Amino acid sequence: MRNRVPAILAGAYAVLGALSILPIFTGDDPLSGIFAVVLGSPWAQLLSSLFGAAGASSPGVAEGLSLAGIGIAVNAAIVYLASRWIARRGTSR
Repeated sequence: MRNRVPAILAGAYAVLGALSILPIFTGDDPLSGIFAVVLGSPWAQLLSSLFGAAGASSPGVAEGLSLAGIGIAVNAAIVYLASRWIARRGTSR
C-alpha cells in the first residue's frame, strides 16, 4: 500500500488542478482561475515573469492556461517525488 500512496497523492493533486481549470470555461467571473493559479504557484508566476522578461506581452487565456497547467504538473511531480521519498524512508527503518 505504501508504494501506491505517492501515485494517489500526485493523482489527487492533478485532479484538483484539472477541476480548478474548469471554472475558467464555465464562469464569467474574472477571478475564475484563481484556484488554478494557487495550485500552480510558484511556477506559474515564475514562467509568467520569464515570458514577460523575454519581451512577450501579457499572457492571454491560452498562455495563462498553459502556464497554470505547467505549474500544476510540476507541483504534482514534486508531491509524487516527496511522498515517494518519505514512503521509502519510512520502510527502511
